[in-house]
Order: sequence, then C-alpha cells, then structure tokens
Amino acid sequence: LREGTSLTDCPAEAVGVRALWQPREQAPAFRAFSSAAELNAAMPAARELLMCRMASNGVTVVDPVNTYVDPRCSVAPGVTLLPGTILRGHTAIAAGCEIGPNSMVRDCIVGKDTTINASQVNESTIGSHTTVGPFTYVRPNCRIGDGHKKFRCTIGDDVFLGCNTNLIAPVTVGDRAYTAAGSTVTDNVPDGALAIARARQTNKEGWADRLRALWKKNQ
Repeated sequence: LREGTSLTDCPAEAVGVRALWQPREQAPAFRAFSSAAELNAAMPAARELLMCRMASNGVTVVDPVNTYVDPRCSVAPGVTLLPGTILRGHTAIAAGCEIGPNSMVRDCIVGKDTTINASQVNESTIGSHTTVGPFTYVRPNCRIGDGHKKFRCTIGDDVFLGCNTNLIAPVTVGDRAYTAAGSTVTDNVPDGALAIARARQTNKEGWADRLRALWKKNQ
C-alpha cells in the first residue's frame, strides 16, 4: 500500500476478503533475491504455499500446477479456479465465483457467483451473478452489471450455422435451417430456411494506395 492509504481503499477490502499472503494480524514478510535464477527457483514453493492457503480457506483449485495467483490477490471461500487461470495485481474474487478455464483477470473486482470463462479481464469491475465469456476481452475501466436479465437464443434440430455466424439474442433458428457464413442474425429464422445477413461487398478502387501515399508523405 502507498503510505497513507487506508485499508478500505483496497479492492480486497471492498469485497470483504483479505489478501492471500498474510493474516491480518501479521506484518508482511519479504525475502530478498540476488538474481533472477534464485527468484525462479523459489517460485514453485511460493505458489504451492498460496495454493495451500487458498485450500484451507475453502477455495477449490482444480489444477494447482496450471493455476497462477498473484499474492496481492484476494479469493473468497467457495470460489473455484479452473485450469489455466491467472489472477494478477490487486484482483479480488468474491464468494461463489468460477474462474476459468484459460482466463486472466488483472486488477479487477469480481462480485459474487460470477463466471469468467476463457476470457481476459483488465482493471474493471464485474458485478455479481454475471457471466463473462467465453472468448471475451474486457478493456480497462469497464463496469459490467449483474446478469439477471439475459436473453437467450434457441437453435433447432439439424441446423447448420455457417462459419463466423453471430446470433444476436433473442433469436430462434428453426429446425433444418442454414445460416450463411459471416452472417449476423438479428431476426428469427424459419424452419428449413437460409438466413443471409451480411452487407454486400464494396471495393474502393485505389483507396489503400492513397492511404499509403499519405502515410509516406507524413513521415
């Protein structure tokens, strides 16, 4: 902590959990290393210590060997960390969350009962009962609210979704329907129909050459 910063300004205290690396009544302990090699050699033992402390606090770490937690982080009881999870900085994870697989959360506050799946979240606040991912990138300074009112898509039997199809909920794709590659579907697709939802390609002759010439002129 910076000098003069109160504990209530910490993300860990904001969700009511303590940092992993020390009990409240103990002063922080530091160990000096004279080389990167010494530091690397000490990391497995330090990571094992963190995993043991989390387990004793009621945190489930499915694969400790492939889970990395910054000691500045706070993880509440009842959290599950799946393989490939990386928690960095002053991240605070509230009770009941499931993080991973293959997710990185950096300097974030995550509310209760939230899922972050195969995503990267940076310097943001994620509300309770929220689902992030899979394959989501959250840039810094975002606030994602509680996920109580989620729209859903319904996909029928024997449906073929073309490559890079996006379904914007709520939509229903009927039985035996097809969607064309690259379509962004915003309306229901009837049974047996083909949905084509993409703009017609337009070629701007010479546009790229003019842009490169402008770049070269401004160098």
